Amino acid sequence: MVGSVMQRTIGVLAAVWLALFAHAQPVHAQVDYRHAQSPVKDQGARGTCVAFSINAALETFPGVPTDLSEQLLYATVKNHQQSVDRWLRLGGRETTIREGDDFMAYVHLFELLGTCSEEFLPYNPIPIRVGRRTPPEIRRFIELAQVDPAQFEAIRDAAGKYGFSRHQWRVYEGDEAKNVQRIKDALDAGVLAIPATYVVHEKPWSDLPNHANFQGDNIRDIIHPGMLEQFAPADGQWVDYGRATLLAGGGGLTAALRDGRWRRRPIFPLNQYSGHAVTIVGYDEIGFIIKNSWGTGWGRNGYARIAFDYHELYASGVLFITGVTLRNPHTGDGISMLDFVQRADWRLKVQRAGPAEHGRLTFSTWALELRDPDVGMVEYAVEGRDAQGRWMPIVTEQVYAGDVTRRNGAPLTLTGDLYRRAMACRELRVRVRYGLYHPSWPRDQAMFVAIRSYPSFAPLLGSAIDLEPR
Repeated sequence: MVGSVMQRTIGVLAAVWLALFAHAQPVHAQVDYRHAQSPVKDQGARGTCVAFSINAALETFPGVPTDLSEQLLYATVKNHQQSVDRWLRLGGRETTIREGDDFMAYVHLFELLGTCSEEFLPYNPIPIRVGRRTPPEIRRFIELAQVDPAQFEAIRDAAGKYGFSRHQWRVYEGDEAKNVQRIKDALDAGVLAIPATYVVHEKPWSDLPNHANFQGDNIRDIIHPGMLEQFAPADGQWVDYGRATLLAGGGGLTAALRDGRWRRRPIFPLNQYSGHAVTIVGYDEIGFIIKNSWGTGWGRNGYARIAFDYHELYASGVLFITGVTLRNPHTGDGISMLDFVQRADWRLKVQRAGPAEHGRLTFSTWALELRDPDVGMVEYAVEGRDAQGRWMPIVTEQVYAGDVTRRNGAPLTLTGDLYRRAMACRELRVRVRYGLYHPSWPRDQAMFVAIRSYPSFAPLLGSAIDLEPR
């Protein structure tokens, strides 16, 4: 279940177009949400890719920091497995220490627990190793979770703020994970990020410039089946993927493989194949755009494309997340609640999705606290600076933040004319007022008790950002 890629452990699951497109013009993405993503991260040499892919999806939701703790998410799974393994050992069964996991190991725990901002529990990209004679229960805490058991319990219970409920996720595995159209439909409908797992091999995935294909601009970022296998007609000679796509005929190569007209064989020994989790963030006519967790030096600034054939052959799991649950905000009465709101370390999240001409710009807010203060109403005042340096109002609007069990980050989204006005500005700046409010009150009776002004920023964002107050 575990493999390594340039000393990166990528564990989850054990396991183009060159001839056709090498000289074609670059393809324009039909759906491209790269600008709406959190910055690309690097998991280092640990088997934490599933935690990174899940967090990458969570980080696209309003009211969620752009940098969540993979350390807490991964430690939660590994410490849970520690309890299961202890029970198995009491029954006389052998257990093993393993890195990585699949989506199902995470999602049920997320119904009860969550993760926190990276600032509370930072990620360590360097593996920790202890002697082989160290007892398994200690090895798991030190090598995998990297969190002391007592420390883990305290942090988990206090800081598991961001998660999702049972109705907010669905995992597809096996053949159901290979459904290309289902993922396209979700992206078309506005889903910004979809975690997915694939069969991979360390050498070609680590070294895309020498193994992936390119289209028009000589940047090799197209991951294709020829990186893993060769192909042949049922009674013919083995050829590479580019040649196979030309010869397979109507329906394409994957259809020919399904109906037995073509066959396939691995290029590398089977024990060298493993699995890896990434996040799908768009698609073009060649394949899905994926965000990886191997730093910005991989692929195209941390992104690449998975050919649709690759997805149909090697996808092993897909996770759809439809919402995020912000758990247990601080509640209180009178002065204590005022104090929570006024003293909170507030942040403003800004996120752009879609092209500069007709996309959307979303503002939301969150607090760098173990629990968010119980704010019920948020007012955004957005101003823009024109080419002559003048600041002009764009919009002032109050947003209901949801009831105490369903906080939503109070998102304000600019579309249409408001979006175009914002994008035409050299800079934007936002002032936010935070208020106490109950849905039974008239809207004009919200009690605003705190105000924060945030620094200006250029609206053409390359990724989502979190701003601290000025």
